[in-house]
Amino acid sequence: MRLRDPTTASRLAHTAAAADDMPAAPAILDRAALDAIAAGYSAGSHLLHALVALFRDEGHKQLAHLHDALRRGDQATAARAAHTLKSSSAALGARRLSEHCHHIEHALHTGTPAAIEAWIDDATHAFEAALAAMHEALAGTEPPA
Repeated sequence: MRLRDPTTASRLAHTAAAADDMPAAPAILDRAALDAIAAGYSAGSHLLHALVALFRDEGHKQLAHLHDALRRGDQATAARAAHTLKSSSAALGARRLSEHCHHIEHALHTGTPAAIEAWIDDATHAFEAALAAMHEALAGTEPPA
């Protein structure tokens, strides 16, 4: 396709270059992380089911702590909740959630909370998506007795 208008061609080239510079969103779930955990233990399937249940329960608590701390203006507690969720999600392969929590934590530590509410909404959606992906990944594996 040949563009006749050099201004349009220039704008399209600039837009394409900007898109190339934007990092792709991380995967919701890196299943290799779950596979590595399962492979490292004789009761790997049982361990994964227990870890996902713990992640679900603690993740809900950390998101609630994050919301509550922000309402109270307690940035230190909010940052700690974001950090905890960032670490646990990274350990289980929930890459997108971990990245959102990293942004929240960074914003709280640097005093730039302008986008925190949007990041928290994104983190909440990423948490639910990660849980769904984890349950899908564990489907067909033996649940704990």
